[in-house]
Amino acid sequence: MAVSDSIHHVNECDLEMSSDNLVIAGCTDYLPEAKRIKIGKGLFRVRVYYHDLDKLSEDRLDGEDFYEIHLWPTNKKSGVKILKNKNASA
Repeated sequence: MAVSDSIHHVNECDLEMSSDNLVIAGCTDYLPEAKRIKIGKGLFRVRVYYHDLDKLSEDRLDGEDFYEIHLWPTNKKSGVKILKNKNASA
């Protein structure tokens, strides 16, 4: 399987930072122990790649899924964009 075959969804959105630190945490992570990355204040664009969603358990809490996040500074808001949707018709 090619790496691109494992990508099920790709979304993009704006992120306006009022703090210098970005917190990286999942919905079940303990926030005080979450990873923090210093990126600075300002407007950023975020692209999230959702990999191997078909490898999740039925309750969607366990599996071999993983997520890749790309982040870059921008000076223009672009809103939310769905770049790839696993469930969309070809």
